[in-house]
Parts: sequence; structure tokens; C-alpha cells
Amino acid sequence: MSEEKVLTKEIAAQFLVDRNSVKLEEFTKLEDGAAKVLSKSESFDLDLSSLQEISELAAKYLVEFDGVKLYLKGLTNLSENAAKNLAKSAELESGLIIHLNKELSEKVDSYKILTVELIEAIFQGKYLETNNFTKLTEEAAEFLINNDYDFWNGEIQLNGLTEISPSVANSLGQLREKRGNCLKLNGLKFLSDAVAKGLSKYQGHLYLDGLSSLSATAAKYLSLRPAFVLTLSGLSSISNATAEHLSRYRGSLWLRGLSKLTDSAAESLSKHQDFLNLQGLTELSDSVAESLGKHTGKLELSGLPELSDNAAKSLSKRRYDVDLKWYSCSASKEFRMKIASFKVLTKEIAEEFVVKGHSENLGGFGKIEDEAAEILAKYRGQELRLDCLSKISDAAAESLSKHKGNGGRALIYLTGLSELSDAAAESLSKHTGTLFLPSELKSKVKALTKAKFDDLIAKSDNILTKELVQYFESDVIKSLDNIVAIEDEAIEILIQNVRWFFGNIRLKGLKFISEKVAKAFGGLDEGSLDFPSISELSDEAAEGLSFFGGSSLNLDGLQKNSLKAAKSLSGYEGELSLNGLTDIDVEVAESLSSGFLKKLSLNGIKQVSDEALDALKSFDRTLCMDGLNEK
Repeated sequence: MSEEKVLTKEIAAQFLVDRNSVKLEEFTKLEDGAAKVLSKSESFDLDLSSLQEISELAAKYLVEFDGVKLYLKGLTNLSENAAKNLAKSAELESGLIIHLNKELSEKVDSYKILTVELIEAIFQGKYLETNNFTKLTEEAAEFLINNDYDFWNGEIQLNGLTEISPSVANSLGQLREKRGNCLKLNGLKFLSDAVAKGLSKYQGHLYLDGLSSLSATAAKYLSLRPAFVLTLSGLSSISNATAEHLSRYRGSLWLRGLSKLTDSAAESLSKHQDFLNLQGLTELSDSVAESLGKHTGKLELSGLPELSDNAAKSLSKRRYDVDLKWYSCSASKEFRMKIASFKVLTKEIAEEFVVKGHSENLGGFGKIEDEAAEILAKYRGQELRLDCLSKISDAAAESLSKHKGNGGRALIYLTGLSELSDAAAESLSKHTGTLFLPSELKSKVKALTKAKFDDLIAKSDNILTKELVQYFESDVIKSLDNIVAIEDEAIEILIQNVRWFFGNIRLKGLKFISEKVAKAFGGLDEGSLDFPSISELSDEAAEGLSFFGGSSLNLDGLQKNSLKAAKSLSGYEGELSLNGLTDIDVEVAESLSSGFLKKLSLNGIKQVSDEALDALKSFDRTLCMDGLNEK
């Protein structure tokens, strides 16, 4: 027999001084005094894996340890009181994790009881991991519904509960909206009919993912719940009767644990009218697919490893409702394309979409009628998602190229295209928004788009026109450095695409700015404006720029500045750079110094009158006049 090795108070004290000097895992017996000393340790963990037993008092001290983990895997026995003391770890904010063998772990867990007193403490701000508790008293459950407190951020997590009584279930069912909208009971392994009846009243999302079976009667009660989320992803199989009852549930139904469905169960679930999550299905017979094809809600089938043509054809028959909520199967791209190949986007569908559509609602169609494409071109929404189209006609491409979106952005998703004729590519190249295409087709269209842009800019004499600015979304504009002026008609679109500049607008070739263009830039509230080549600025344009809310305004190209313009620019609340000025009179100096500028740069001035210099010296923020200093 190996010699007993006792961990004394003195050895424990030594461990506190130098953790590396004592190997706790070698000790087989623990003195109560040593446990008290160890409770004050600032270590991450305490490894007492060789202990075979601990006293009631030692257990009380050890749970006071403020670390993360306590290893007691070697214990072979625990008294009732010692187990109760270790269970108090669930009542500590530290969240101490105690490692025991399975038998003793279950014994300790049985004493982790969520009581009225603990819930009151939570209400008063104490943080407790409620998932650590395995029982909830009836008084505590009743206390929840009789006290108007808000806690747990709308999520009631009781995943540690392994069973609850009908009275507790009835209380939890009455929590309703005032106690958040999510109740997680994933630790329950069995749900009696009476408990299901109690929980059926709960008005929020209900998680029961720990259940491995569900009776038809329990399913009947749960199906009567208000239309939230019901997740039963622990079920690996369901009876036909259970499926029939669950199909009547009006909310989202999650059955991710099912790997296959019987024909009868599928026929029943096809009557369900909301989101049905069958992500766990690994096989789908043609007959099951035919049933699911009748399902009118969103359907999750992303776990399927294969999909037959007949199954795809059946799933393609799934229809949209009168509110035009379109639904598609969420599976691999290959499966989505296969399902979509049987669906045609018709003129009638396009007409409804333009009136009531949503950006994601066209992704399930593999073919499109020419008339439908013509109608979609008039859609005022930002996006057209046509991801599953495998090919489009020349006429359809010509129509889609005219889509202008909401005036600011126009995006068309055609990522499923496998081919594109030269004529269709030529048409799409005229689209001035963003096209999402497979890489090879994108290169083909982009080359044509860039050629059109280059031709337009050559004919515009480097003036940014309304026609040119519409190409921002097409990814062919790499620089605007050669732009010398901006048409008034183009500025609105340019401002809508200001993100293209990442907040900092630099137009180093800009030589002229109109009043309307200046006002538009002045309406921006962040970033910087860098116009170093503007040599003359009208008083009206200066006033427009003065309202700019960004950090800096560079007008280094200005060679003169009127008094009125100076007064306007002094109202700008950022950093103003006028390094192109070589001289400045008293009145202009006084105006610039008396405004709201945070910084004024006049590094181009080589000489200045004493009066003007005195006026500038009154500027009590940052003033840069390096040219004058050099002299």
C-alpha cells in the first residue's frame, strides 16, 4: 500500500508563496486547515486529483476558491453534507468548475437548486450562471411570475434542469412577454404530457433540444403554443402522430436531429406553414421530396449529401404566398441550381415582385422570360438577386442592363451563369451599377464596361458628367485625378457614392467648383476634402464649403481669397489649408482669425504687413506660417 501523503496547513501556505514548490496533485489526504488556506489561492486552478476523500468543512472551504477549476477526480466518496457544500459552487459569481467522477458529479449536481433567495440575488444584480442549476423549486418558479423584474437580457437559460414538475412548467408557461421571449430547457431528457401542457402557454421561443423522444400528446400541447420558435433538435425520429400534431404549430419548427423522414411524417410536416428546419436530413427519397414540395414556408435542407433530379423537381414546385414571401431550399449551391432549373421567372411573377418584392426573393429561379427581365429593369429597389439563373437570353441581358436601382446603387447578382453570349456581355457592360458574375464572365463584361467608360471620359474633356459618375458601382473607375470639373447634374450621384472615397475625397486635378457642387460637398459630415488645384473660388462656393462637417479642407491652389469668401471659410470648424496664398490683407486675416477654425495653414505667405500679422497672431488655435518663418 502506498504511503499516505497529507497536505497540511503549512504546506498549503508554502504553495501560496510559491506555486511551483508544491505539487498538489501528489497529496492523498487534505487537512481542513489546508483547505481554508488554499481557498485564498490566486491560481487559475487547484489540482487535488489524488485526494480520495474530503470532509464537510474542507468542501466548504474549497468552493470559496476564486479560481476557475478545482480537480477532485480521485474522490471515491462524498458525504451528503460535503456534496451539498460543493454544490454551492453554483451559487458563486466566480463560476468555479469542479471536476469529479461521473457518479459524484451527479450527486453534487442534485443539490444545485435554484431557490427564491438566489433569484432575488440575481434581481439585485448578482451574476449567477443559471445553467449550472439542476433543479428549480416550485416557490422559485412562482416567484418569477409574481415579481416584475427584468433580468437575463430576455433569455431565461435553465439548461441544467434535467426534470421539472408540472407545477413548475405551469409557472414557466406564464412568464409571457414580460420576462423576455426565450426559454432554454435543453437539459430536459423527458417531457411528460402534463409538463408539455404547462409549457404550451409560454409566449416566447422555446428550446427543448435535449429531448430524445416526444409523445403525440405532448406534441399536441406544444403545437398549441403561440407562433414563436420551437426547437426539438434532439429528436432523432418522430412518429407519424407526433409529426401530424407538430405540423399544426404556427411558428418556426426546428427538427435538426432527424436524419430521415418516413413518407407519412413528411406528408404531415408538409402542412406546416412557417420555417421548417430539417438541416439534419442526410437522405431524401423522391416520395418525401414530393411531400415537402407542398410545404409553403421556408425549408432548411442544407445537410443533404445528394439530391435526385426527381426530388429537385418536386421541391421546385414549392410556391410563394399572397404576400409574395418567396422561399427557397437552403442547400448547397449545386442543389439550389438543380432545384431552380425547374422554375421559370414569368412575367406575372416579375410584375408582383416589382410591386411588393424584396431583394432576396428571386434567388430560386433557374430560367427567366424576356418579358420578365424587361419588367425587372423597372424595379426601384437596390438589388436584383438572380443567383440561380444558369443562362439568360440576349434580350433579357439588354433589359437587365437598364436597371438603375434606387438612384444611388444598383446591384444585380448573376453568380449562377455558366455562359454568356458576346451580345449579352455587350449589353451587361452598359449597366452602370455593380454586377456579380462568375470570375471568367465578370472579366469579359468588365473589359467592355471599361472601354465604354474610357470612351466617355475622353469625350467629356475630363469633366465629370452625369453619365460618367454612374459608373462608380461598376468597378472601372480607378482614379479621378484627371477630373477638372464636376457637372451640377453629376454631384448628387457622386455624393451618394462618397463611400467610394472611404470618407476622404481627393480630386487633385479639380480646377473649378460651382456653387451647387460646393453646397453638396458642404453637406457631408465627416472625412476630408482635398482640392489642391482650385485656383479661384466664388464667394457662393466658399459659403457652401464652409458647412462641411469633416476634419480638413484643402484649398492649397487658391491664389487669392475675397473678404466675403474668407468670412465664410472662417465658419468651417476643421483644419483649413490655404498654402497657395502668397499674401494676405488685414481684413482677410482678421476674418480668418476670428472664426471657428481649429487649424489654419498659410505656409505659402512669404511676407505680410504688420497689421495683418497682428491679426493672425490673435488666432488662438494652431497657425502654420512656415514660409514666413523661413524668411
